[in-house]
Amino acid sequence: EAADPREPHPHQGLIPRLQLDGKPVVCLSNADTQAIDKGRLWMHAEEVDGVGCAVGVRDIAAPADVVFDEVSNLEVYVGKVPMVSSLKVY
Repeated sequence: EAADPREPHPHQGLIPRLQLDGKPVVCLSNADTQAIDKGRLWMHAEEVDGVGCAVGVRDIAAPADVVFDEVSNLEVYVGKVPMVSSLKVY
């Protein structure tokens, strides 16, 4: 369902902007690394102050710009990402 342009957005701009200060800190066990080497996805998700964050690690045989273009194309997340049933980029 689309947002109603006549109504204020529910969070009123209170969700803090994601701060990317370099690469995220990721601690992988030997078992995690072996799973990634076999092509599996490693993920960690958490909620901090009501905001969800997730990090995924997968070894992908593609240039970084191609991968970034794919993961930053938010419009195609519906139907591609589990539990995303709708998305509105604003």
